[in-house]
Amino acid sequence: MPYPKHPYSWFVVLSLMILLTTACGASTESSSTNLDRTFESNAFSFDYPSDWQYQIPQMNMLFLASPQVLVQEAGATMTVQRSIGVTTQAESLADAMSFYLERGPLRSDRAWEMTSEIEATTLDTYDAVRVTVEGAEQIGTQEMRSYIILLQADSRYTFIFTSTAPIDQWDAVEPTFDAILASVDILE
Repeated sequence: MPYPKHPYSWFVVLSLMILLTTACGASTESSSTNLDRTFESNAFSFDYPSDWQYQIPQMNMLFLASPQVLVQEAGATMTVQRSIGVTTQAESLADAMSFYLERGPLRSDRAWEMTSEIEATTLDTYDAVRVTVEGAEQIGTQEMRSYIILLQADSRYTFIFTSTAPIDQWDAVEPTFDAILASVDILE
């Protein structure tokens, strides 16, 4: 499967998801941590709940949605983006995350802010960085939280995993996000 190199296209999908979900109000249903399905590509795999569904809105991007989003309610999503452009312009993973954020959620025309520092972490067996951002695409729309993890695989591709949910649903869905991320296997 060919992959595009756009460094912040996840945010386009996130923006569309926010516009879709905020128009319908919040759902308080919690999400299942029973990961009984597997998504696998030539680049990565992970497990996810059977009531979640995925789409590939463009090359190099996967969009995974909870049942609430599927019925046009506010809910949890995860996007996975594979890019080469982010890390080629940075000297470290933290620099790559800063570059990514500046061209995505922290652009001056967006209403998002960092609510954590960029921190070192691991995903699969890779060194990674993570950050949390919160905000809304438009004033008066539902506040969202995104947990972003960025790593560089042995193939030199950057993987960006973004878990997003309405702030008022975050505590209920965080265990599902954690379980999905714990199952990630980078295959290249």
